Amino acid sequence: MKQQILYFFFITASFLSCGNPEAADEGSSGEEGAFFPVVSYLKGQVAHVDTSLYTLIQINKSGNAVDTVYIRREDFKNLSKPFTSLPDITTGNLKKKYNESRLYDETLDRFIITYTPKKADEELEVLRQDVVITPNTGSGDQVESVYIERLVAAGDSTVQQKMNWEVSKGFTIHSIIQKKAAPEKLQTTEVIWSGPRSAAKL
Repeated sequence: MKQQILYFFFITASFLSCGNPEAADEGSSGEEGAFFPVVSYLKGQVAHVDTSLYTLIQINKSGNAVDTVYIRREDFKNLSKPFTSLPDITTGNLKKKYNESRLYDETLDRFIITYTPKKADEELEVLRQDVVITPNTGSGDQVESVYIERLVAAGDSTVQQKMNWEVSKGFTIHSIIQKKAAPEKLQTTEVIWSGPRSAAKL
């Protein structure tokens, strides 16, 4: 098992270095290695869905209200912007501000690559990124999901978002919106393109 884990991490680093010039830079942990290119990967996912024949369903939840609608393909890119507009922590000075940890969960048989800020008190938009990978599938190691926590400040409001992209299934964005002199507002948006799922899980 140990040999499998070492092999996976070697292959992952080699794969990520391809087509990513910044991947050869020194990692934020002080060791040589490539960061997983989350933003580039998600942009590729968006492009795939945008050019597919999938039926797209959007589920919005605010308070006790739940609204489910079919969405037009031209609206999909805008809905997925919270993922594609993320700062790319694999590049420049941002890479030096993050630590990378890699874990193999034997129970789930999943590899998890996690990125978190080196300094907890530093004001950064990306607070956490988790990449979950299924090893040794028929076509090689496959990304299963990408989980992201971000904090966006604009004017007198802040938005905390917990976002999860499930490959070949859909994505969920859970937002906490805080404005001065106003109560918190909770919103959840889910977009599905692989068949219906229960909105109750949100």
